[in-house]
Formats: sequence, structure tokens, C-alpha cells
Amino acid sequence: MKIASKNTVDQKAAAAFVEKHRLFFHAETWLGCYDEQLQQLFIVNNNHEITGCFLLYVYKKAFLKFIIAPPYTPGIALFIVNPAQTQVNRQTHVKEVMALIAGYVDGLKGHVVDIQLGDEFTDAQPFIWRGFKVSPRFTYHLRLHPDKEVLWQALASEKRKSIGKAEKDGLTVNANVSAETVIPLVKASLQKGGVLANQALLTRLLSLLVHHPKAICKQAVWEGKVVAVSLAVLDQNRCIYLFGGYTANNAHHGAGVTCMWQTVLEAKTKQCALFDFEGSMNPGIERYYREFGGEMISAHQIRKTALWLKAFKRFR
Repeated sequence: MKIASKNTVDQKAAAAFVEKHRLFFHAETWLGCYDEQLQQLFIVNNNHEITGCFLLYVYKKAFLKFIIAPPYTPGIALFIVNPAQTQVNRQTHVKEVMALIAGYVDGLKGHVVDIQLGDEFTDAQPFIWRGFKVSPRFTYHLRLHPDKEVLWQALASEKRKSIGKAEKDGLTVNANVSAETVIPLVKASLQKGGVLANQALLTRLLSLLVHHPKAICKQAVWEGKVVAVSLAVLDQNRCIYLFGGYTANNAHHGAGVTCMWQTVLEAKTKQCALFDFEGSMNPGIERYYREFGGEMISAHQIRKTALWLKAFKRFR
């Protein structure tokens, strides 16, 4: 196997691979929102067939080279087709792919590396063997049972009460979203959480999602005003929550949870197997996601900092 850039593989084959496996974050509509610092990379076997893909975001700031996961994309959007039939061979194939990616990233010689594997990849040993620091991040997966009542009962009682009160008070949720409404609410929420970055990119992504056929966009309206929004996308067999926002002024307590609940229900109707809350290490947000009744899942965060830079930071 080898890793090939987008420009060195058959473009039609690459597009067909992305379409066949329903890889939202590798589609041209999503990638087109980024600049040339985004790298789409493919895993190619000895028969010159594409068997996987992932993304890196490589940029320089001052004299430092950074290699990170693309901003606002879930990790490096790694996807592989495992051709092996037995458990041993399947694990061996994953090990070889991880060793290939670890060697490729290490070979880019970034001063700072900070990427995340998908939660379906548990083998990060090749990164550890190359001196990367591997630590867990967490998210919640909610299995989308076909019976709405099962999902409803899985909610924490506090969540059910908030949704019930919101409906009683006349709060409604619809899909009549617009970029003009969504963008300021999402930006305000990200800024409050201290994770607002690259606002121009964020604006492009949000403008794309509000009209995208593979996106679920909901807004909560109370007393004639939009008080909360929720945006998720369909990727492979799951629905991934990406962005949310709410107004702190005169907002209804149940606006955000009701908006999210309706997003979950629509994902169910679209035949998604699970709803991925995309995780957070913030205690308050973690609890919010947990109370939807999903299962905690871990993913690997991969980091590496040049030794001289570590020494410099300690000296300062």
C-alpha cells in the first residue's frame, strides 16, 4: 500500500469511491470550502485501487509547521475498506494502514501535530511506536431504534421535561433555516465556548449546510424569534452533529434540547443507524450529550511536538 495525494490518483475513481461509500467530508462540496492548506489523501493498494482516504490540514505560522485535523471536520475523516476475511487478517490490515499513516504524518516533519482518528479505529500503536502521544477523547453514540418511544424513554427525565414544557409553551421546530439566522447563533455559541476559529471558513461551511441535501438543519422558534439551531450531516450510515447555537437573550430553557431531539428523529427517518454527538471534553456539554441516552465511545487524539519546541516552552 501507499499514500497518494488527490492530484496523483485517477480523479474519476476517487470521486466514485467517495460517492459509493457516502463520505460526506470527502465530497467536493465540503472540500471546496477549504483553502489549499487542506490535503485530501488516498490509500492505494498494489493493484492501484483506492481502498481508503483521509484529510490533513497543513499550514505554517511564523516559522512553525502545523499538521492538524481540518477545522470543523470530525477528526481526519479516515475511512478504509478492509478486504480481509478473518479477524487476524482484518486486524493486521488495520495495523498496516495505521503504520502507513503514522509514517506519512511523521515524514511531513511538522513542528506541531494534532490530529484525531475516528472512533471506529482502536489501534493507535503504530503512532505510539513513532513517538506520538496518544490520548482519549470521548463522544456519545445513540443507536437510532426504529421505535420513537424507545428513544424517548432513553432520554434523561430532565430532558423529557424540558421538551414537554417547550411544546406546551408553544415553542416549535422547523427546517426553514437561513444562513443569515444560523451563522450568528453558531458563532456566538462557539465564541462563548472558546473554540471559535477561522470565521471565514466557518461562514462558508454553514452557508453550505443550510441548503445541502445531506444535512439536517433545524431551528427552534419561540414567540416569533429563532432561539436555537442545530446542524448535522449524513455520513456513511450515521448522522453526525456538527454545529448548534442558541440566543441567551429571552431564550426558552428547552429550545436547544427540543431542536436536537427533532434532529435525532429526522436522522431516524433517514435510516441512519446511529446519531454521533461528535463529543466534547467540556464537562457541561458532555453531560448535555450524555442525557440523550447514548453510549460513551472513545477516539484517539494523536499529538507530537518537536523536542526543541518543548524545551523552549519549558524555558519560557
